[in-house]
Amino acid sequence: WAYIVGDKGETFHSSDAGEPSGTAGQPMLNTLKKQEMTNIVAVVTRYFGGVKLGIRGLIEAYGETVAAAIDMSPLKKLIQLHSYKVTCGYDLAEQLKYKIEQLNGKIDNVDYAVDVTISISIEEYIKDDLEKYLSELERAGKLKTIK
Repeated sequence: WAYIVGDKGETFHSSDAGEPSGTAGQPMLNTLKKQEMTNIVAVVTRYFGGVKLGIRGLIEAYGETVAAAIDMSPLKKLIQLHSYKVTCGYDLAEQLKYKIEQLNGKIDNVDYAVDVTISISIEEYIKDDLEKYLSELERAGKLKTIK
């Protein structure tokens, strides 16, 4: 078995679990690293071929089995999102929604009451751009950030 955990894959380990040293866990871990996988566990059970495969064959079998499983799996990329909730006047709402869409942000909810409250989700890599924009509007007194 092998696993890699953490946003940047900072925690990882593998085990040969009774197989000859370096023939099972490490090839599996190498495959996960090569595929740039994180937050993943791979477990392979061998039923046949230990002596017939030999050391090289075991290494290839374990690594290739993990690669095949990855190829066949419907994997999803984990994206870190930041959430914001802002309140503004009706006069700014459409402009703000347009800017959020320009930044590839997602408008989760819009509540039209006395003021307009907009819930926003945005990816990590563009959060600084949104925060700068929101700060400028807040300093100008046009917007209030709730969270």
